Amino acid sequence: MKKFLALLPILAVWLCVASAQTPTVPPAPSLDALKQYLNLTDQQVQQLLDLRRQEAEAVRAIREQILTKRQTLREKLQAGAPAQEIGTLNLEIHQLHQQVLTIHEQYHQKALAILDASQQQKLAQLEEAARLMPAIGQARALGLIARQTPAWGCGLGPGPRGLGLGLGLGLGPGPQGMRWAAPATGQARRGEPYRPRL
Repeated sequence: MKKFLALLPILAVWLCVASAQTPTVPPAPSLDALKQYLNLTDQQVQQLLDLRRQEAEAVRAIREQILTKRQTLREKLQAGAPAQEIGTLNLEIHQLHQQVLTIHEQYHQKALAILDASQQQKLAQLEEAARLMPAIGQARALGLIARQTPAWGCGLGPGPRGLGLGLGLGLGPGPQGMRWAAPATGQARRGEPYRPRL
């Protein structure tokens, strides 16, 4: 039994490495909140998802061209190519970006056409709320707005640095610095370690 316990950390490291090498497809985001807020039907949700897939396909070839031209641009810059060639490549990349923006706008209009008038009004309110997100984040950082959900958690799933094994509490440095969670209140606190109740 002691040998098994001694091998447990090695097994955990091996699982981390093995899972990090296996490409994973991120799960589809839950659309329940949006579906409820806009009162979307299942058919509308499916139409919107299909439209997003079509948009991604329409843009994929142009993005590949952009990547190829950027690589060529880097090579020409390193080789000391004439300014005219550099300028031409920059202009071509800019034109490709404009094509992508045009495609996004076309698909945006198609997506809006799926919604009825009341849903479009609610969407306008949602867009206004989205403009307030930076202020909301700053107000939370100053403790002016209380968190509604706990800031801690654990679980298996993809994250910004690969697949997580869910072996911890999700505590540590994040985009706003070190955070610790207090599960009893659901409030995140800075610099105070989490102490689970036993």
